[in-house]
Amino acid sequence: MIKNEYPLPLIMDILNRVGKRKVFTNLDLRWGYNNVRIKKGDEWKAAFTTHIRAYEPTIIYFGLTNSPTTFQTIMNDLFQDLIN
Repeated sequence: MIKNEYPLPLIMDILNRVGKRKVFTNLDLRWGYNNVRIKKGDEWKAAFTTHIRAYEPTIIYFGLTNSPTTFQTIMNDLFQDLIN
């Protein structure tokens, strides 16, 4: 697995981008994160077993390689017109 490295932005850069804006929003990122689907046919890559049975999840979850960076990439693409 090739890790997708995503550099975190500096806090000062974020504050400079915000500037003197007055309207902000609140996003429920946990809800969004837990709704990012694994590509059809790749569910087996995230499979795990318990004492009961084996599971192949259909959504990404914390602990998978690249899941936080994948989510960040999706959010950047989704909100690209608002970020720049």
